[in-house]
Amino acid sequence: MADLRAAAALRGHDDSSTELVRVLREASAEFAGLWDRGVVAALHCLNKEVHDERVGRLDFECSVLTSPLSRQRLLLMQPVAGTATAQRLERLATHS
Repeated sequence: MADLRAAAALRGHDDSSTELVRVLREASAEFAGLWDRGVVAALHCLNKEVHDERVGRLDFECSVLTSPLSRQRLLLMQPVAGTATAQRLERLATHS
């Protein structure tokens, strides 16, 4: 359990997340193996809403990409489909 807490602390999780991982590891040998190899990680990223004074509201879908070789993370933000965000970003790019 101490190793699990240490891993959770490194990944920035709270006690609830640590408990969930413990339960999942006990319930599934496959999950435990994936977790131990670092294939499974609990990363959360909600959609983001940004307000720009030049073009207004920008809506993004967010993904977190991680490197298996380091603790680096990359936040990838893409325009939400069906919104005017892509067109507004184009206007920003042409007026820079």
